Amino acid sequence: MKHFVSMKDKSETEIIQLVKRANGISQRGVEPPLNGQFFAANLFFEPSTRTKMSFVVAERRLGMEVLDFMTDQSSVTKGESIYDTAKTYESIGANLIVLRHHQENIAKQLAESLSIPVINAGDGTGEHPTQCLLDLVTIYQDFQHFHGLKVVIAGGY
Repeated sequence: MKHFVSMKDKSETEIIQLVKRANGISQRGVEPPLNGQFFAANLFFEPSTRTKMSFVVAERRLGMEVLDFMTDQSSVTKGESIYDTAKTYESIGANLIVLRHHQENIAKQLAESLSIPVINAGDGTGEHPTQCLLDLVTIYQDFQHFHGLKVVIAGGY
């Protein structure tokens, strides 16, 4: 799998494989870690605490170098497009892009124009497939299966 931009693009088999792999990593860690030979560019164009820090912690645990991005300290303030920003990170050696953006489907558009993987960390009112995967891993850790379960998702202010 090159990109992770939508759960809709994944088959049930792929999702189960991802859940089991994530569960294994959470139980045993990853061997060997990447030891700074892999660069993850976290392009968060909107505020996020939980998602952004979860990615940073996960990337560091996997031994990745984290290339941080802050819109107010980037060329975005001068009108640089999201595509140009991502291409810059790709050209300086980022091995993957983690994208959080207010525009729906922008992760998919970016994935189609970059040669490195794109992970959708939330795109407006669109999808948040990494959160969905995390929820599935949590359910799997408690029940070891999904069939026949009834799940309620509740939230509010």
